[in-house]
Amino acid sequence: MKSIKSRFIALGMAVAMTVTVAGVMPTDQVSAKAKVNSIVLNRKTATVYVGQEKSIKLFHVNGAKPTSSNKAVTYKIANKKIATVSKKGIVKGVSKGKTTVTVTSKYNKKASAKVTVKVKQQITDITVTNAVKDTLVVRKGKKLKALVKVGPKNANKKKVKFLSKNKKVFTVNKKTGIIKAKKFGTGKLVIRAVYAPKNKKARKTIKVIVPNKPVSAITAKVDNTTLAPGKTANIALTFAPADATVKTVTYATSDEKVATVSEDGVITAVKPGKATITVTTLDGGLTSTIEITVPAKTPASKVTDSAYTFSLDKNAMSYDIGYEGITYNIARDKFENDIMTLAKMFGNEKFDPQTFVKELSNDKLAKDFNIFGENKTLMQKVMTVSGTDTEKKINVEGVVYTLTATKDSLFLKRSNEVDYQKISVKKDGSNYVITTDIYESKVGYTDKYTITISDDYKSISVKRGSIEVISIKIVDTGVEASFDKNFIDVLKNKYPTTPLFIHFVEKISITNVYE
Repeated sequence: MKSIKSRFIALGMAVAMTVTVAGVMPTDQVSAKAKVNSIVLNRKTATVYVGQEKSIKLFHVNGAKPTSSNKAVTYKIANKKIATVSKKGIVKGVSKGKTTVTVTSKYNKKASAKVTVKVKQQITDITVTNAVKDTLVVRKGKKLKALVKVGPKNANKKKVKFLSKNKKVFTVNKKTGIIKAKKFGTGKLVIRAVYAPKNKKARKTIKVIVPNKPVSAITAKVDNTTLAPGKTANIALTFAPADATVKTVTYATSDEKVATVSEDGVITAVKPGKATITVTTLDGGLTSTIEITVPAKTPASKVTDSAYTFSLDKNAMSYDIGYEGITYNIARDKFENDIMTLAKMFGNEKFDPQTFVKELSNDKLAKDFNIFGENKTLMQKVMTVSGTDTEKKINVEGVVYTLTATKDSLFLKRSNEVDYQKISVKKDGSNYVITTDIYESKVGYTDKYTITISDDYKSISVKRGSIEVISIKIVDTGVEASFDKNFIDVLKNKYPTTPLFIHFVEKISITNVYE
């Protein structure tokens, strides 16, 4: 009995010791010894659309459900351009394609699993190509198919379905989009992507009108069918009947390189050629056309009863200068530079008449003015200069003038005549005042001219008294010049020494050249 009792006591002590040791062992030592040999995820593949999310989670660790002591993992995406993954395993589609997410245990880098991520592109845009301003017109009893274009081009599934919100006005085949008009009125057509979960962009609503008074005819007109490059014309429309229910139209051009047309019916000429503008009604598809001609050249000079005017178009590439049988072409920017050079000649507080006479020569004219420098024949025809530092002979079409100077004034007279003009230039505030004294057969006349030159040298204005007789401006539309005709006639009849520029103004012609 004693031996049996001793055995039981020994066994009980052993069990107690085992329990005691196990009960006091730290929990971190258990975790440290608990190895992670394998992990299994909740999915092997994940399919998401661009912009959508899906979760990757642990399913098993070492063949059992994960616990707080062994579930720590990291997530890594192979291609961030295709998809991204968060620290919590949330995958988000970025662009169409395929990539891989690798999930690795933090306790054992060799314990990992992979998920193949497929990112699909869903429809994000729906357009009805035969609608105008999101409106279709179908006549009562007729049918019309809504032509749909979806985007982007790389969308995986492009099917759409159609729904009429006003079946009393029209019905629609949900698969084909064929509309049938039933009664006069207006309704809504809804188009939705079949495969576009939770995507509000994959939906389009347009208006469908069944007109009570359909369009029977349309006429389109413009005031001028010949337009210089850069010029515009507004299309005027006439409908029959005048009170047609729908007057919406579309505009198209046969050649955008020649002329364009806006959605509001504004035609803009682009470059020389011909183009046909077609106007089409949304109701019935009726058309009217306009033939537009864009000329290679347009006249820039014009003579009226009151003035010699010149309108040089900024859209022209160059200008043809015609004078006494000679035609000279000059680039637009060079012509504008010549105007500014002329302005600077007098728009200078340090203008010195004696220096002006000394430096005046054919070479200087050719250097300072492109119009002379690039065409010697034109220069010789219009004006040539010879003489000394103190006296110059200026030949204008065979009429020779003598030009001399004092410190304050220029003196101009025809050779071998006693009659002359005394010209003085003085600064008066922001203006330059030119005083001309005319001496004819010992009888004196005095004219005063005020020249106003802008600070940027793009504007020259000449007034005789209070009347503007000459205006030359570089403006947004090009160059505008005007010479008062009455003033020029008076100069020719009154003064023996006709101002030199009159010869040029009367006989010159300018043409805008667009090619």
